[in-house]
Amino acid sequence: MRQLWIHLVSIHLGLAAVPGIAVAASGTVSFEFTGFSGPMARSSEADAADPSKWGSKGLVNGALPVANGWVSNGSTGPLASGYVMGTRQLSGASASFYYDWVDPTSAGANVISFTPASFSNVALGQSFVLGTLSYQNGFWYGAGETALYNTPVELGFRIQTISNDGPAFNRTLVGALRNVIHQVPNDAGFLPANYEAEADWVYLYGAGVSLSMGAFRVFDNCCKPAGASNVGSVQILGRFNSLDIDAFGAVEGGGFVTAGVAPIPEPGSWAMLLTGLGLVGFAARCRKRKAA
Repeated sequence: MRQLWIHLVSIHLGLAAVPGIAVAASGTVSFEFTGFSGPMARSSEADAADPSKWGSKGLVNGALPVANGWVSNGSTGPLASGYVMGTRQLSGASASFYYDWVDPTSAGANVISFTPASFSNVALGQSFVLGTLSYQNGFWYGAGETALYNTPVELGFRIQTISNDGPAFNRTLVGALRNVIHQVPNDAGFLPANYEAEADWVYLYGAGVSLSMGAFRVFDNCCKPAGASNVGSVQILGRFNSLDIDAFGAVEGGGFVTAGVAPIPEPGSWAMLLTGLGLVGFAARCRKRKAA
């Protein structure tokens, strides 16, 4: 056993002595939102192409996105409506989206921002803090008549690590943040027993993002316990593999983490999911026939 220990120590020292191969690294993190995609106004399907008939408009970082479609919110009958969809290119580490009649400096604005961290003496595979994600939960579109019709906001992002300790620690991860505005049916979210259920979702996805990290949620501006805030923050933890995001860390303010649960996809995602499952089943049947 002693000989094995000495052998492992020798390997570690040998790697540390090889130029260009670092066993741990220090550096900084940079972050940027790259684009917005999601609901930007409320209207009927017939009025989706006429901004003068929209019930309200939404501004993203102070400007109206470019409209590119319409989705139903699940309502029916003479008052059936939905959301005009839009896109906008972004830059910087903060994104705000709010109704055009809302003061953007007030608690009525939705604001999502990321504050990058620095890292020191972090080894490959070791968990460390990439930065802190903050969410102010104000007013925005997207809630459906049922959760099945929730239409999320998607914010593309790029996160990079910068280090002088070799290419293994200079990595880039491109992914998306999804913000789901949730509404408890029949306005029951105003009841104290449903404050947590009314809280909106934020979760991350993309190559390199763990599917098991769950969602970060923040109490709604209109529906929160006495003394609670509609602003919350959470640490984002990662590892150097290539670069992975694998967990939420410490939470502050009016937020909480729902572990291991992802929000229900919007209707378009259900269709894609069902199609995908059908193809998987078809491929499995083909393999069975081949094996037979």
